[in-house]
Amino acid sequence: MSRSLSIGMKLTLWYAACMVGALCALGVLAFLSMRHSIHTTVDEQLKDRMNAVQQAVDSSLRVGNIEILRRELDEDSELRPLRAICYRSGTIKAL
Repeated sequence: MSRSLSIGMKLTLWYAACMVGALCALGVLAFLSMRHSIHTTVDEQLKDRMNAVQQAVDSSLRVGNIEILRRELDEDSELRPLRAICYRSGTIKAL
């Protein structure tokens, strides 16, 4: 003989299942939102750094003083100083 669950137990299980589903959906939404926010912030920071380096390269080439570029790239590089430039033509020049 199988005994059916009481109406109170059925409602409790349904409420628990709905709560788990809602919390999972909220967790996924929060994760995706945070991921998008981080990617957007990193992309903006990389674009800013790229523009700063491009301006440094352009001004250094206009003036003809490679030391300005060396200082700017050392300031911009947090992990290790950059000691070479790769030109669009594919040539590499050591600083």
